[in-house]
Amino acid sequence: MSHEKNPGPLTPHGTDGHGPEEPSAEEPSAVFAEDEDDTAADAPMEKPRGEDGFGLWYRFFFRFQYLLLHIIGPPRLSRSMDPRTRMKADYDRRKALRQQWKASRRGA
Repeated sequence: MSHEKNPGPLTPHGTDGHGPEEPSAEEPSAVFAEDEDDTAADAPMEKPRGEDGFGLWYRFFFRFQYLLLHIIGPPRLSRSMDPRTRMKADYDRRKALRQQWKASRRGA
């Protein structure tokens, strides 16, 4: 399926009745509509919940687990296998998601 648009026959200025001082009826800004993604970006985000939540209980439990892993957990492993590194990465991801949500709420 082709997404090419047929612009129609091309005519030089002056032969189609529009001179250089007369703009054509179809302005480039009128032809191209704004993307719908721009309006969706202005709308506030939904509050992160479930696997993306950053509530008080999650933050407390994270610190408790992280401390336990530090005291009685395995020694430092590679980045992909270390449970402390994975937990910290998930914590940072959730924190950034919450900060984005709060920023979108303030901007709306």
